[in-house]
Amino acid sequence: MKIAIVTDSSAYMSKAETTKLGVTVAPLTVMFGEQVYFENETISSAEFYARMKSGKALPTTSQATLGRMDEIYRELAAAGYTDILSIHLSGALSGMCASLKGFVRDYEGFTVHVVDSRSISVGLADQVRLAVRMVHAGKTVDEIVPVLQKFNQHVNVGFMVNDLKHLQRTGRLKGGAALIGNLLLIKPLLALQDGAIVPTNKERTARRALKHIAADAVDQMNHLGMPGRYTLIDANNPRAIATLREQIVTAQPDAVIEGGEIGPAVGVHTGEGVVGVFTAPDWQQFPIE
Repeated sequence: MKIAIVTDSSAYMSKAETTKLGVTVAPLTVMFGEQVYFENETISSAEFYARMKSGKALPTTSQATLGRMDEIYRELAAAGYTDILSIHLSGALSGMCASLKGFVRDYEGFTVHVVDSRSISVGLADQVRLAVRMVHAGKTVDEIVPVLQKFNQHVNVGFMVNDLKHLQRTGRLKGGAALIGNLLLIKPLLALQDGAIVPTNKERTARRALKHIAADAVDQMNHLGMPGRYTLIDANNPRAIATLREQIVTAQPDAVIEGGEIGPAVGVHTGEGVVGVFTAPDWQQFPIE
């Protein structure tokens, strides 16, 4: 068994890292009207948010094309891979996993295993990193997938957005909290639960919301029971990130804090200014036996 790892651009892993790890990345599609772009290939995050701010056309997004995925899978098979572990963003936020599961059934000579990460951004990226680590350790696909699922059970993310209209428009927020938040000028606190974006609490100001997010993250890390990392994610909101970092370091001076990104394919739904914190086990130390 020779295993290849495939993911999509919503993992927001650098080209240098994916090249080092030997991971193939399929770009998600972002559209402004009739103009079609491929995330981090033909449009950067900076260009995307500049276009979004202009307001001339609100963006939409689409999963990676099946044609592109077919090319990727066949190229890897031609390179001698017998099994392809294709790990993607949450099925609750995208139809990509559902489409791929039906699409890959008829391949002959190699097998594609589609994995719903039930996460986004660094939550997806860490599963990819862990999968690569397990491949290097000689693990099989049947051994890898349950560990990825177990890892994700320990991952938490809390975040807030500047404007809820994008989550409303794209239908990615469960419940009616979006409308209430806009009307009452409340800052709802959001999280991923079972891979879906849900409101968890609310504050009157952004400052109090950031304090709440940081406190929740520290509490989650305190209860993790194993080595862990914080990852701060944002879309052009450095001041808020600095505030979160300061609050976490004040509570845990020895905290391992890394930086992440919210790029075009996720930014379509969250808008510019989103900021949050992932807490997760250290994928380099997570048990794989």
